[in-house]
Amino acid sequence: MQDGYSRDVFNSGFDTKFLCNYCGNILRVPYQNYCGHRFCRACITGLCSDPEIPCPQCSTEGNADEFYSLIRQDQMFPDMVVKREMYSIESKCVNPGCSWRGNFKQYEAHFKECMSQPRLPCTKCDNLIALSKMDNHLINECPMRMMKCKHCGTTMAHRYLETEHEHECPKYPLPCDSCGKNKIPREMVST
Repeated sequence: MQDGYSRDVFNSGFDTKFLCNYCGNILRVPYQNYCGHRFCRACITGLCSDPEIPCPQCSTEGNADEFYSLIRQDQMFPDMVVKREMYSIESKCVNPGCSWRGNFKQYEAHFKECMSQPRLPCTKCDNLIALSKMDNHLINECPMRMMKCKHCGTTMAHRYLETEHEHECPKYPLPCDSCGKNKIPREMVST
């Protein structure tokens, strides 16, 4: 998960309530704490690793000793009001070479597909992947993501699982030429 969007996305001045009180960027999936301060959903995950951490903004304001200023996931909720307000703000793509302009709601969709966004090498397969697609790539697409063989339970990189391992797996189901049965584990089939 990523922290907030760059402040440069909004074309002109904007209300500071649209900024995450942790990362300082434009809210990405805004959540509101019991104290009223807002955070990106990804930033909450980092903050909530400690069960009783005071809200950083409440600390700055000198209110960190109040019960309501503690950051607890069970005291946070999606801030749909702020999200709807953000949707109408005129925005622009900040990726180099991209001239896209529209409202923030459209920007969220554009950001995921922008062909100008920075591409980074995947830490597992070294393919260049768009930053906004990296999480999905690592979980669902990377040929080097670790997976378990559904037949024998061995864990290995996906690309080997579908190519080499399929021909070596002792539990891979094969038809038996001797008895005519299907789906017999390779280790049980006579050669």
